[in-house]
Amino acid sequence: MPYGNTHTKLSGIIRDIQRNRAIVEFPQFKKKIPIPAYCIHSRLKQILNQESELEIDTWYLKKIRLIPLFDPKHDNLSD
Repeated sequence: MPYGNTHTKLSGIIRDIQRNRAIVEFPQFKKKIPIPAYCIHSRLKQILNQESELEIDTWYLKKIRLIPLFDPKHDNLSD
C-alpha cells in the first residue's frame, strides 16, 4: 500500500501550536489530536482557532487511524 506524497484535506481547528506539533480538533470525528508540524501542509499561524481546510499527510492520518487504512477514496492506487 504506497502512501507517497498524498495529502488529505480535512476540516479542523488548530487549538494550540507547540514547538514541533499542533493540537488539531476535528469536529466531524469529535477528537483532538496532536499532529507533527511537518505533516500539516497549511499555514499554521494564520489559521489558529479558526475552522479551516487543512492538508495533512495521508500516511499520518492512516497511522493514527483517523481515516481507514484501506479506503479507496484516500488511496492513490488505480484499479
